[in-house]
Amino acid sequence: MRTLAERVLRDHQGSTLLGGAAMIVGAVIFYLAAANQYQLSVGGNVGIDALAAMGLTVVAGRAGQLALGQAGFMAVGAYAVAYGTTSMHISFLVATLMGAAIAFVLGLVVGWIALRLRGNYLAMATLAFGAIIYGLLQVQSALGGLGGIYGIPPLKLIGTYSAPGSAYVFIWIVVVLAFAVCVLYLRGRAGRELHAIRDDELAATSVGVNNTFRKLQTFGLSAILGAVAGSLLAANSYAVDPTLFQPLISFQIFLMIVIGGLGSLGGAVAGAAIVVWLVQLTPGTGDSAYVALGTLIIVLMAIFPRGLAGICLWLLERARGGRRTGEPPGARGELAPAPDVAGARGAEAGG
Repeated sequence: MRTLAERVLRDHQGSTLLGGAAMIVGAVIFYLAAANQYQLSVGGNVGIDALAAMGLTVVAGRAGQLALGQAGFMAVGAYAVAYGTTSMHISFLVATLMGAAIAFVLGLVVGWIALRLRGNYLAMATLAFGAIIYGLLQVQSALGGLGGIYGIPPLKLIGTYSAPGSAYVFIWIVVVLAFAVCVLYLRGRAGRELHAIRDDELAATSVGVNNTFRKLQTFGLSAILGAVAGSLLAANSYAVDPTLFQPLISFQIFLMIVIGGLGSLGGAVAGAAIVVWLVQLTPGTGDSAYVALGTLIIVLMAIFPRGLAGICLWLLERARGGRRTGEPPGARGELAPAPDVAGARGAEAGG
């Protein structure tokens, strides 16, 4: 009978849960070790970007849809909270739900576009979507134009109590809940069908996968996560303006999931931590950080194309003695084979 440790090492779902546990432990340790409020604020930004990166992971990493418009969905959530709390005087929760609903509808629109475009064309279309949102925010209107919106109420953990670090705790509670939702979504039939769509849409359709439904569903979920991330960003920053959501931010989020490993939720969180802290610790305008990020990605893709997640899986395989060649998983850039969707459906029907 296998031990619990062996199950974790052998089971892919077990490794996902291990990554989630590592995320929680890391967030708690950072909270206890943070020296000042500034570090906690940056740690909160890591959680916000991790939330947006998890949404992109579902679309790009699992469904294979190259989408580069996540900053647009973040802008919708951020401005919904900013305008809702300052002008409409509604609560943060109601404003967040309003922004998530708007982003969900826009996500369905982008998903509808994804049904007709592939590869680079889809990337350009989603990038154009983000650019449209960015351009609309700069127009002088009730949303403040170039000046943005200021005076957003801060995040509060309980009632009116706002202790130092309460925003950090609130953000990471949301991140953990979102991580759990994504794991539950991807571990069942949806995850199997998304793998099949990613590897071969025609083959997926031939075994009964509803590509239209799954793509729309996935883009909608990604849009909601992006909007919630934007809502948290607005409340954590007390102000929003268009520069926070320029198209470059979408590329930055894409870098996070590439560094962490396409398709890995835990890798998205780790990638967000690396990118945010590298940008924050780099002096000047941050251009040097992007030089360092570009170099890191080139080296990582040459040695470990599956990113940090691939490195961790390789180490786990070596720890249990399952890989003798010393070659890391995915060293040739291959993707994991799609699961047997037809067999899974047959088993469910037989059950």
